[in-house]
Amino acid sequence: MKASLLKGWSAQEVAETLLKLATEHAVTVVGRQRVVARLFHWRVASLVDLYVSQFLGRFR
Repeated sequence: MKASLLKGWSAQEVAETLLKLATEHAVTVVGRQRVVARLFHWRVASLVDLYVSQFLGRFR
């Protein structure tokens, strides 16, 4: 990541590229269907975490 930033890439470009490479590798290793299912699970879990944090934040 540091090397990419030093070469002039933005942090978003680096993150998107790493995600793309990791996703392509995961598809090769475990198959597209399992990757899609896992990404969906992570997305749902992230949303739940976000909503719970926001809800609990109201009581702080």
